[in-house]
Amino acid sequence: MKKILLIDAHPDSNRLTSSLVDAYKRGALQSGYDIRTIIIRDMEFNPNLKFGYEKRIDLEPDLLMAIDEIKACEHMVWFHPVWWGGLPALVKGFIDRTFLPSIVFDYNESKLGGMGWDGYLEGKSARIIATMDTPTFFYRWIFNAPSVNQLKKADRKSTRLNSSHLVISYAVF
Repeated sequence: MKKILLIDAHPDSNRLTSSLVDAYKRGALQSGYDIRTIIIRDMEFNPNLKFGYEKRIDLEPDLLMAIDEIKACEHMVWFHPVWWGGLPALVKGFIDRTFLPSIVFDYNESKLGGMGWDGYLEGKSARIIATMDTPTFFYRWIFNAPSVNQLKKADRKSTRLNSSHLVISYAVF
């Protein structure tokens, strides 16, 4: 049975994003998938990566749970709103605090002239469902989809998330 992790990345539970998460979850459960859910707004953690990668801040229990779920899943589905072209600050903080060296990747000095990395999410796939009030054409072709590119390019490349299975969906309202 495929293990799917749904990540609800909207700071407000009364929005379209949460309804999409619920609908996806119902359909996946009816199809027999093993579903887990992370609701970032309900987690207790400091989103500030205060010292960057120079000094590790102890991870809060909710972040440790999220890391375990990310490592255990086979497929992730990120649901997030697009605010001013990007991810909400809480979501960025979640990524900063969970997608860390020695957890989802490590630096590898033998790659890319000393600037490479080895990712630990190889073989996993992902889908990004972004909601916005901007016409898709503007977001994708004029603005170059900044929030999706962050998840798609930066996080995927350092963690080795399987890019051939990355699907982007836009819900414009």
